[in-house]
Amino acid sequence: MIIADLKEPCASCNGSGFRAGFNEYGTLLANDTRNCVKCRGKGYLLTKLGKEVWELYQPMIEEMLQERGK
Repeated sequence: MIIADLKEPCASCNGSGFRAGFNEYGTLLANDTRNCVKCRGKGYLLTKLGKEVWELYQPMIEEMLQERGK
């Protein structure tokens, strides 16, 4: 398994994480954050396999972060 199996570039912003102009939610609204609304500025989206792996590891990661915070 390689990273390309887990994520893919966002088609909306072409992997840049930036989208100027407007976004659509029924009506046109100014996109003040300038981040791509589809990938939230990350530049990539998780594939189906990536989502499954994240769901598997997320509870363990959250537990580790909570332990470090104590």
